[in-house]
This record gives sequence, C-alpha cells and structure tokens, in this order.
Amino acid sequence: MENDIAAGLLISSGGLWHRVFGEAESIAANHTSAIGCRTLDVLHVAAAKLVGVTEFCTFDTRQGDLVKKVGMTAVTP
Repeated sequence: MENDIAAGLLISSGGLWHRVFGEAESIAANHTSAIGCRTLDVLHVAAAKLVGVTEFCTFDTRQGDLVKKVGMTAVTP
C-alpha cells in the first residue's frame, strides 16, 4: 500500500477508509497465508471489526474462519 500511495494510485484521506485499509493490512498479514482469504473478504471483515460488529453473516467458509480469528462470531444464514 505504501508504494501505491507514493505512486499516487491510492490517496490517504483519513477517516474510516484509512483505518479500514490499515486494519485489513494487519488482518491479512496475520491470517491470510493460513486461511487463504480474498482481498474483498478481508476488507469486509476489517470494516465490520472497526464499527464494532460482533456477529458477521457469511456463506464463505474461509471468510467465516477469518471472522472467528479476529474475535467475531460467524453466522451462516
């Protein structure tokens, strides 16, 4: 992300998105290699975590595993 910001591909404007990208980077670094989650799945989990979600609804097994790793409850409808 730092290279993309330096190249002008991403613009850091603060607010929630800046925090979501930072949280997603941390989550990905800690869990993606073991679980194999996709980028958008990680971003969704990061955003949910930052806004205080405790239950996360998903049909995706890998995303559900990630949800549990970051301390939320995965719910399958």
